[in-house]
Order: sequence, then structure tokens, then C-alpha cells
Amino acid sequence: MTETTFNPPTPARASDWLTRYYFARATFSILWVAAAVAVGTQMPVVAAVLLVVYPAWDALANLVDARRHGGLRKNFTRMLNVVVSGVATAAVATPLTINVHAVLACMAHGRCSPEFSSLPRVSAVGRCMALNGP
Repeated sequence: MTETTFNPPTPARASDWLTRYYFARATFSILWVAAAVAVGTQMPVVAAVLLVVYPAWDALANLVDARRHGGLRKNFTRMLNVVVSGVATAAVATPLTINVHAVLACMAHGRCSPEFSSLPRVSAVGRCMALNGP
């Protein structure tokens, strides 16, 4: 007969936190996609909010992860991800105050309508968000 020893789990183990962290990110992403498909196609304002929320969430999640692992100065890739997500959030949120439909068309087709000729970088936001996923 083999004898086993019970070792109680240590609180807040790094691997447990990392598992919860990635589970939370995956859950958020799945819910975001479901909302985008179910509601965002019918309601442009909701779609606009979703476009702002996702990169903002990504920035926040990476900030929390960086703080948990020694701060932004010790984690260059996390810091870069926070910056890129913050820029993506601002790049989507700023033109939304001008014309929601034009931003949505720009994100969907990868090119901007004439209203955004003065904002040529907006069309790159979709690519940034795709590269900056969970």
C-alpha cells in the first residue's frame, strides 16, 4: 500500500493566479465577441462602445499582470502592450465623438471614409487590435 501525504495548497500561488488571469481574459474575450455579434451588428452605439472597451480592457489586464510580476519597468513586453492598447483605445474613442458610423465602417473595411481624411491612422487601429489580442 502506498502512503500519500496531504500538502495543503499555498495561498496565492503564482500558477494559480496565472490560471485565473488567463481564464478571466479568455472569458472576457468570448463574451466580447458574443456581444459584438449579437448586439453590435444591430446597434451602432453598442458596437462603438465595444470597440473602445476591448483595448481598454486589454491595457488594464496587462497593467495588472505587470504589477503582479514586478512592475512595468521589469516587463517591457507588458509595458509595450499597455501602451499599444492605450493608443488603440484613444485612436478609436477620439473619432467616435465625430461620427460613429464612419468609425465602424473604417474598422470593418480597413479604410476610412472621406470624413476622416485628416485622421489617416484610424484605419490601422483594427490591425493593432488584431495583433494585440488576449
